[in-house]
Amino acid sequence: MYKRIDWNARKNSVKDQFGSQIEKILYSGRFDKSVLHAIEKVYFRQELLEQSIVFKERDPLNFPGPFYTSFTDNCGTGQQEAPDNIVYDHDGREHIFVQPRNLDEMLGVISAAYVDPFSSYGFDGNDHWNLNLIREWWRQKDVLISLLSSTAFNETNNSLQNLKYIEYLTVGAKHDLMKYAFFLEKNYYPGEDERQLPEIE
Repeated sequence: MYKRIDWNARKNSVKDQFGSQIEKILYSGRFDKSVLHAIEKVYFRQELLEQSIVFKERDPLNFPGPFYTSFTDNCGTGQQEAPDNIVYDHDGREHIFVQPRNLDEMLGVISAAYVDPFSSYGFDGNDHWNLNLIREWWRQKDVLISLLSSTAFNETNNSLQNLKYIEYLTVGAKHDLMKYAFFLEKNYYPGEDERQLPEIE
């Protein structure tokens, strides 16, 4: 007889073992393959995710951070798993438009990676991003906004996630990038009262 999985119980187990503060998981300087597999063992009860792409293959639509994608499938499964984090391009391929902000979103992005048959999700962005790359990426903001505003992006996203991405790039993204750059330089995530954030413009 099929046994229904209690995903909430498994999520609570992840929370008990790793905490619920996403910054301490993803931006501790220790987030790597071993940490990801440890989370998998608690949530999925097995190790599943193998990264088959390299950082230089990432698509520029991906927002800087630990997770990114390259040439994913276009079956429409990504947004089912992580609707608050994944945007589709004009061909329906998946990209991270905002890095996970809480435990639910992190588990959603990991789940989206598992249902991608091309194994085109990367999770080692922290090992590669730096202040100069962030500045270079941020200079392309207007190009991204123009792309996200296109008819094709409206159609593949039902005018939802692409518009959320535009809103994020307009309000909030810059500050998040400055905090991420701080983490990359100092090896710890800044508190809300931190005033010495790197400039990215």
